[in-house]
Amino acid sequence: MLSQKNIFLKKEGDSYFKRNYLKIKNRNYAKDRLTNVVQKVIKNYKNNLSILAVGCCDGGMLNFLSHKYKKIKCFGIDPSSLAIKSQKNKKIILKKATADKIPFKSNKFDILVFNFCLYLCDDNDLSKIVFETDRVTKKNSFLIIYDFHYPGITYVKYKHLKKIFSRKMDNSKIFLWHPNYNLVRKKIMSHKGDKLFRDENLNKVSISILKKSNV
Repeated sequence: MLSQKNIFLKKEGDSYFKRNYLKIKNRNYAKDRLTNVVQKVIKNYKNNLSILAVGCCDGGMLNFLSHKYKKIKCFGIDPSSLAIKSQKNKKIILKKATADKIPFKSNKFDILVFNFCLYLCDDNDLSKIVFETDRVTKKNSFLIIYDFHYPGITYVKYKHLKKIFSRKMDNSKIFLWHPNYNLVRKKIMSHKGDKLFRDENLNKVSISILKKSNV
């Protein structure tokens, strides 16, 4: 069976970074909608906390947060070696990895962010991703999911590689079956992409905040 994970680890992760380099480099994180949501969650903590960004790319959001908040320790994983090597902030720890096998110890993170990456994860890895998420997060931690949003589930061809399909769904549902997670807030928005679909629902994105219960 085709593994999209392996394709991104071997080549497409780097290709994505190179294609979008200027957009990534020039992103204004002070006005970035995901970063603003993450900052609102950070305000729930008075003491030091650790945050993990899955699909961190070059760690730009983490770099912004690291400079703004002294109380946080920032970590990230991404399938692109080029993206990870481009980050020069030594206070941030970035590793080449995917969400089904997170290379950090258990019970480590107060906040875990999925940054527009779940839609490309293999169906067969989703249960592993939930397990790993639950393993590395603390009790009473927050899970933030930024991704495409679709009321049902459908698969759309990935325009950069014919063999890959992106999965459109409400990605919070990947975790909400688990008794440890409850939905705190969800905001659905239009996606400012370069491809428009006849079905307007395929152009929606959402940011969901989930809370991990103290069980």
